[in-house]
Amino acid sequence: MEGEIKYSIGNYRLLRLRCTLTILKPDRSNLQKKIHEMYIKYCLPKIYQNEWKQNGDNTHILHDFNSTNEIFKPYLSLTYPQTHETLYATTMFYIALLWCVPNVDIAIFVETKRIMNDMLKIFNELTAHIINFDEYVIQKWMDGISLQFEHCGGNTDTRRLWCHSLKSNYLPKGVCADIIFIEDVISLDSDLFCEIICPLLSAPNTIMMVRTITGSTSFSDWLQKLILLCYNTPKYFNIKTILDIKTILGSVEEIQICNDKKEDNLLLAWDPDGTIREKIYQHSMLKK
Repeated sequence: MEGEIKYSIGNYRLLRLRCTLTILKPDRSNLQKKIHEMYIKYCLPKIYQNEWKQNGDNTHILHDFNSTNEIFKPYLSLTYPQTHETLYATTMFYIALLWCVPNVDIAIFVETKRIMNDMLKIFNELTAHIINFDEYVIQKWMDGISLQFEHCGGNTDTRRLWCHSLKSNYLPKGVCADIIFIEDVISLDSDLFCEIICPLLSAPNTIMMVRTITGSTSFSDWLQKLILLCYNTPKYFNIKTILDIKTILGSVEEIQICNDKKEDNLLLAWDPDGTIREKIYQHSMLKK
């Protein structure tokens, strides 16, 4: 079964994404590695793309994650401490996705404008490690960036990353995303969730990952309260919206990650002797 995906393009993307994370920050903490591996697991459908069987058997892909199709859910709620270390980890992951996964559209919702600016600062610092990164940038705007890559045969793919502050006084327009990150559920506005995020999640193969802070309201509890709000507020009373939220509630896996200082060999399963990593370093456009 392992030989079936050994040389697949999806497997190569997965290895390159992990290598990119390692190169961006070779001394990642154990907490950062755990966050990255959890995010990778829930982005597997986008990483493997046509190789991922939406209603089929993906055991050969999931076996390294101790998962099976029966427990794989499209939405993840991760709980971990809110620190500069974890903000750095999530920004690294956005960059790695943007750099390694074709035709990806990423929407990030962060708590405040200050955090968004901090993330942008980290983004610029880290992308300086990628040779000629700016040559692939075709558009930059205040809260987003768009990259375009040319492939053999004249094919191109466009990748976009877009960021919005949850404390803004306006709802974003024209958002298109197949991977959604919500950085703080406590600050999540019900208008934004019902009018922007729910329609995005109704599209096939959309992935959503939510971060909650240790000791705060869980995402499931927040969704339960939103359902009650929809029932009791004429503005929100919409059967389709309520059904959409209930579907999301039933499709979320909630996991808590502790800041455990104990080191473990999280990456040994995919490259025990480092051979694959070294080959990708040699052929990569990344600085060591």
